[in-house]
Amino acid sequence: MESILKNVKYPEDAKKDKIEGKVLVRAFINENGVVTDVKIEEGNNKL
Repeated sequence: MESILKNVKYPEDAKKDKIEGKVLVRAFINENGVVTDVKIEEGNNKL
């Protein structure tokens, strides 16, 4: 979980416009504990 939180990139446009929301993300963690194949499954705002 720490790896995911450290790599979240909040879009600059969203920061500027004070847009917040929830995003459903699907990711796989390989046998070495490395997060791979990250995909945004759904979100409530398109930037």
